[in-house]
Amino acid sequence: YNCISLKNVEMPSTITSIGKNAFSYCKSLENINLPSSLKTINNSAFYNCNKLNVNLTNLTKLTSVGTYAFYLCNSLKDGYIPNSVTTIAVSAFAYTKNLKSLIIPSSVTSLSGSIINSSAVEYVEINNPTITVATSATYSSGTTFYGANNLKEIKFKGTLDQFKNVF
Repeated sequence: YNCISLKNVEMPSTITSIGKNAFSYCKSLENINLPSSLKTINNSAFYNCNKLNVNLTNLTKLTSVGTYAFYLCNSLKDGYIPNSVTTIAVSAFAYTKNLKSLIIPSSVTSLSGSIINSSAVEYVEINNPTITVATSATYSSGTTFYGANNLKEIKFKGTLDQFKNVF
């Protein structure tokens, strides 16, 4: 937390969870090797790590991305979420200025509010036809796509009824 000079992190292959606020405000952090054993990225784990660009693609055991996990990670570019993830929490990818797309696998059963608030995301693909999305009637922290001002296209396999009141 708040390690302002930390640039690189090598994690052991046995790590299964990154704790709440573990690397928050490590504004110089550029590289971290996330081990394939990782199951959980907890709340605010990488909050305001604005130089961090991490790839989640090979994290086949990852199940949860916590609230504000990558909030203000302005160098984050890869928005592919592994097929093992079931939960993406509130504002997980909010304020990411270089993230252009987010691919959400069929394993994700629900999306919380404001997941890409004030981000650069232009394209979202949702691969679960029965996914539950946060609407203005069901979620107090905002709808799933609240503040997604750059969003141009959503590709989904569900029905239009699922997406009422999500903006």
